[in-house]
Amino acid sequence: MNFLPGRRVGDDVQVGELRIPLPAALRASSPEAITVGVRPEHLQQGEGTGPALRFKVDTVEALGADSLVHGTLGSGAIIARVDGHATPEPGPQMEFHARPGKLFFFDTASGKRLRAAAP
Repeated sequence: MNFLPGRRVGDDVQVGELRIPLPAALRASSPEAITVGVRPEHLQQGEGTGPALRFKVDTVEALGADSLVHGTLGSGAIIARVDGHATPEPGPQMEFHARPGKLFFFDTASGKRLRAAAP
């Protein structure tokens, strides 16, 4: 899983220059330091409904059926999985979107996942 350290800014989590909306159910009890988690297979290239995660391609790991695109987002490393036939060159920026419901939020200090309070 990619772990992207960020800071809470209002109802968002700021990761580098990117602002990711914090789910409404987590806003009341979330700490200031929040880490956003997303798995490489939950990032899809191109158009999407979630926030755009743009990062420069540092390296590409061709694995056959899949390729792993490595880069940096904010102060954290990020990896996205793409089709094995897609082997982008290092250097250009790529844009990915997290699939709906596939971003996870963690308390940076404790490492525990943030969950909505039970009713």
